[in-house]
Amino acid sequence: MIFYFLAPFIAFILVGFQITFFDLLFMGKISLELSLILTIFAGFRLSIFRGAYLSFLLGFCIDSMVSTVPCFFVILYMVVFLVSRIMSFRIFAENYIFIMIFTFLASFTGEIAAVVAFSYSCENAASLIYLGKFIIQGAILAAAGPFFFELFDKAGVFLNVKESQQT
Repeated sequence: MIFYFLAPFIAFILVGFQITFFDLLFMGKISLELSLILTIFAGFRLSIFRGAYLSFLLGFCIDSMVSTVPCFFVILYMVVFLVSRIMSFRIFAENYIFIMIFTFLASFTGEIAAVVAFSYSCENAASLIYLGKFIIQGAILAAAGPFFFELFDKAGVFLNVKESQQT
């Protein structure tokens, strides 16, 4: 029960940290989305209700802080959660290589979808000149994915979410 009370605060702190810290660290060139890794983690390791709740909160926090297209990140994070949840039933999700590949693909397709949605909402032509940036960003997130999965596992013991893991 403590999870449902702490999740909004954790989501807000995580999104605020990722926006401010990584923008300062990389001077706005690359934005690393730890919230995307947490959404993938929620799909692989949490129950459907807790994972959907956390994914919705993360998308909502990002939408409320930086998005110009209403509900874009909520929909994106819910889709990533549902795809990772479906994949967790079909594939052994403890393999670090699979986690890295899935994180890379989720990051890359999310950035492509963001460019298309934002250019459509601003009535500009879709510009994919940042394709190299998206690949680098996805590779960094993919490399950091297994580390953050272990970190989220250890934090999950504190938040009492271990009972909802798959067997």
